[in-house]
Amino acid sequence: MRAVYVPKPGVIALNFMFLPTLIGMDNRMLKEMEKELAPKIQGRPLDEETLNFAHEQVIDFILRVYPHRPGLRDYIDALKFVED
Repeated sequence: MRAVYVPKPGVIALNFMFLPTLIGMDNRMLKEMEKELAPKIQGRPLDEETLNFAHEQVIDFILRVYPHRPGLRDYIDALKFVED
């Protein structure tokens, strides 16, 4: 699992159900994230490489918004060890 998933062909979505509530409910931040990250991902094939790239981009963005949350990177990145 990652911080992103493919809900339907051609679409990448934030896996907010597995993120801390303060992130999943921050609509302003979610809109800013989409605005910043969409151009970096659009046009790429939805393969493992792109999904891993998007996962890292999401983590980097969240840590810029919430820089003083010790362990947050590890918490979100650990999703890659959860099998779905």
